[in-house]
Amino acid sequence: MHAAELPATDPEAGDLFGISVALGSDTAVVGAVWDDDNGGFSGTVWAFRRTDEIVGARRSADRRRASQGSRGSSVAFDGDTVVAGSPGATVTGMADAGVIDIVHAP
Repeated sequence: MHAAELPATDPEAGDLFGISVALGSDTAVVGAVWDDDNGGFSGTVWAFRRTDEIVGARRSADRRRASQGSRGSSVAFDGDTVVAGSPGATVTGMADAGVIDIVHAP
């Protein structure tokens, strides 16, 4: 039984939307690890929240770490707090050092 489909609001070939997913009662958090809207392989995390029959989406891109961050390779959430892995992020000049970002769902 197919209940719903939640695409990115700006899908592009190669974004790998859905490579990581966390699901709760009314919320789905989805990673698009190779989304390059903020630089090559910068990555994006999407949060979808259902209220009645309406699904709202919020996109979270990290403007501080533009390219090669691979944000969204792993995602988890608790309530409104979303944690997203960015294993390719450059930190204090060290390439691929990685970082965990904490953002808020809609």
